[in-house]
This record gives sequence, C-alpha cells and structure tokens, in this order.
Amino acid sequence: MAHCPHRTAPGAHCAWGGGREMVGHMNMAFDLPPDLFDLSPESIIIYDVDGVVRNWNAASQRLYGWPATTAVGHRLDPLAKGDWLPLDEILATGHWRGEIVRRTIHGSDITTQITVTVRHDEKGQAAELIEFGRKTLTPVKPADARNLSVAIEQQQAGRFEQLLDHLPIALWEIDARAAGQNFARLHDDGVRDLASYLDAHPDVVDFTCDTVLISKVNRAAIQMFGVSSAEPLLGPIRYLYTETPSTANRIMCAHWNGQRHHVEEMKVRTCEGRVLDVLFLVTFLQLDEDVATTFLMLVDISDRVRTEAELAALQANFAHIDRIATLGELVSSIRHELERPLRAAEQTARAIGRDIDRGVTQPALLVPQIEHLMAQALGANETISRVRAMTVKRTPEIRPVDLNAVSRAAMLIVDQNCRENAITLAGRLAPDLADVEGDAVQLQQVMVNLLLNAIHAIADHDVTPRDIVIETSQQDGTIIVEVRDSGIGILDDDIERIFASFVSSRPGAMGLGLSICRSILHAHRGSIDVENRPEGGACVRFRLPAL
Repeated sequence: MAHCPHRTAPGAHCAWGGGREMVGHMNMAFDLPPDLFDLSPESIIIYDVDGVVRNWNAASQRLYGWPATTAVGHRLDPLAKGDWLPLDEILATGHWRGEIVRRTIHGSDITTQITVTVRHDEKGQAAELIEFGRKTLTPVKPADARNLSVAIEQQQAGRFEQLLDHLPIALWEIDARAAGQNFARLHDDGVRDLASYLDAHPDVVDFTCDTVLISKVNRAAIQMFGVSSAEPLLGPIRYLYTETPSTANRIMCAHWNGQRHHVEEMKVRTCEGRVLDVLFLVTFLQLDEDVATTFLMLVDISDRVRTEAELAALQANFAHIDRIATLGELVSSIRHELERPLRAAEQTARAIGRDIDRGVTQPALLVPQIEHLMAQALGANETISRVRAMTVKRTPEIRPVDLNAVSRAAMLIVDQNCRENAITLAGRLAPDLADVEGDAVQLQQVMVNLLLNAIHAIADHDVTPRDIVIETSQQDGTIIVEVRDSGIGILDDDIERIFASFVSSRPGAMGLGLSICRSILHAHRGSIDVENRPEGGACVRFRLPAL
C-alpha cells in the first residue's frame, strides 16, 4: 500500500519555515468563507497529493501548536510519527477515517481522530485532500469509569441533600414501606372501602402512625418545631397528628385510592407547645417505583389563618352594624308587627274579663278566646325574636337553609314599609327548591338589604308601576335569587362600583349594605351581580351552590 511520503520533494525544505509563499492563498482552495474557516472548532488542513499544506485553520494551530504562516507551503513531515496516511485507499474510496499519532510544536505526541476527503478537479483527477481532525479523548478503563460514575453520583447526592437541608420549607423524609406492606395485606384480604374499614378498626391507624418512620428532617423543620437538632423529630410520625388526628385517616385513604399527592390544612403542636396552622403536602410512592423513602412538607400558614380570622371578625362587626342600621329603617314595620298582635291580645283579654264579670260559669266558652290571645302573643314573640336575631352579635351557624323560607321571612319584615309607600311586593318562589349551606340570619340580612334598596328606588320617586318581585329558581346545582324593582334604576357610573364600601346614591346612607351583602355571599361560596332592566328599574341577582 502506498503512503503519503515523508521525504522532502526536490527543491523543498524539510522543516517548517521558508519554502513557497502560499500564505496569501489561504482559504482559496476551500469553499468556506475565511471567517467560518477559522471559526470551525475542528482542525482543517488542506494539502495536495504530495503532502504539501495549502491551507491551515486556527483550530489546527490550537491542536498542533504550529501557526499557519509556518505550516502553509510545506510538507507534513514534522507532524509525522510512524506510517503516514493510506494514500491509495484514500484516492480509491475518496475518503478515510481513523486515528493517527502526530507531534506538536513542543515535540509531544498527540492522538488525533481525523477524517480525510478527496477533492477532484474538472478532469476528475485528485487535486487535494481535506483533513478534519480533533484530539481523541483519553480512553477510560471500565473500572475507572465505574469508580468515576459512583463518585459523581455521590457528589450529586451530597449536593441534593445539601439543597434540601437549606430549603426554606420544612421537609420530613419518611419511610412508609411497612405501611405499604400492610396496605397490600388489607387489599389481599378483600378490603375495598378503607374509610369504613378504618372507622371500624382504628388500631390500623395507630399501627400506621407507629410504623411510618421519619428518617431525616431539614433545618426549616428543626426551626419550626423549636428544637436544636433533628434528633427529637426522628422516629414514628405520630406526633405530627396529635392536634388533628383525622388527618392520618384522610392521608391513608388518599394513598389507598391511588392519589399521587395529598394536600390539606391542619394543626401541629411544636416541641415548645405552640400550636401552628400548617399546610400539609405529601407525595405517595407508587408500587412500581424503586424508592424507599418520600418527602412530606409543612408550610406554616398561621399568620394567614390568623389574618383570615381577624378579617372574618371585622366583617361580622360590619354586618352587625349594618343589621342595626337596617332595623332603624324597619322601625315602622316592627312597630306595626308588634302593635297589631298586642292590640288584638288586649282586646281579647278585655272580652274574657267581661265574660267573667257577667258570671260565665262554663270555661269551655272561654277556650276560643284564650287560644286567640295565645296566638297573638306568639305572633308578637316571633317578631321580637326576629328583631333580636338581627341585633345580637353572634357566631355564624352553618346548617342547611331553605331560601324560600328566608325569602318569606324577609318579605314579612319589609311588608309594612311596602304598604306605607304603596309598593306591591310579590314572591315567586320555586317549589321543591333545594337547600343551601349557610347561616340563615346572614342570608336573611342579605335579602332584607336587597328589598330595602328596592323600596328606596321606588319610594321617593314618582314611578309606575310600583312593584318589587323576589324570585327563586334552581339551575345546574345552583340556587338563584333575584330581586327586581320598577324604580329609577342605577346610574351607569355607579354600576361598576355599586358593591364597593361606602358607596351609596342615598344622602346620609353609610353605603355598607351591598358591600356587606357581597362579603356574606362570598363567604357562602356565592356571587352577586346587578343590572338595569330594559323596562325600567334594577335587578339584583345572587347565586349559591345547592346542597
């Protein structure tokens, strides 16, 4: 096999330097633009079939140390070590790829991975060879590779643990394999409804709380629980559930039902005795995952819960103030509701007295009058109870509420106000209306406020007709209540800010009514909106989820 010669051609020098002046022809024999030629990260050498360099890029200088001004125009002899390239094979196939050993300008050996391609002239004759080269990476022995891989994994694991340790979120690393094995046994025993099973076998929850083990905690967890080291927080997970025991049941059921994650708010007691409101987050291991431990997180939300409680108390105070203000507007209705039964009771009592004075000796003749007297007294008592319910400062009582019944009670409260202002009040209440979950007094406050606003929109203005309609309906799991009036409507500028605090179109009004209505409804997971009616007046509509 012929090889590209190392010997010096007649008239040429055998070392870099001197020789033909071909530096000016650099890049001329290669189609790459000069800037891209020198920007290539690979060594590119162009030489003729005699081994004389015609082109030499910047990467070649970095690889071998020889500058282009020295290399161009000379043979590659100074780079050779041992046999040169298989020229016959290259010329026959048009290309060659392999490793060769060359010398650098400093005399050291370098193993280079090269690819050689032949370029031909117009006659099909080999004109030049283009060589692409790069330094071959030092081979790594399998044993060394394994050791290096282990070292890298250990380094990465150490960095990961360090990262977890410095996270600002409290982390617990837990080993729940024993609980998982117990789950598998329960499933094999035919248990399908774990929630019911746990209710009947609370010892399973106790077993889980004792066998799910905490193996590590980070700095944030240590700080949250007020201890100086991780030691007091390691071991069974039971201590996390002392303040909210039911959390353990819910977590077990979530895992049993195949959920990937579980999140809930709960309370924990720290080692210092403080009770914190926290957000609990855990990711469950799946059966096909070869992982021994997982993590749970606790996020301290005590400040948020405290702020929400303070806000709720503030809203309750405003609602109480609004109810008192509303009673001021209902004085005439309240007076009328009390005067009517009390006057009737008085008249009945006088009639009974007269019958006794006349010597009526048959008590049975007095029974109807006594029953009538009692009914009037009960009516007055109901009025007093309704007034008291609106004035007493109380904690909301969440229970099923019939909005039709609340609507009727609200209509009864404002009935006299409507009569005094010649307003017709009608109820269009849907039969078989589903209940909502909420506080009946607060929801009644909303309806009374809406009805009073409708009365004000009509009372002080010369409008006809003078009608208010309260209508209930149900659609797609939502209860809808509408209060429609035939009043003057709402100014366009006020529509957008009608629910803001201290906004009112009535002189002297506080402007808290609709704002409080919205707060109450939002607390009941509801919504409220208002619009003007094409035929005149306004419609206020609120929605609450049905039970």
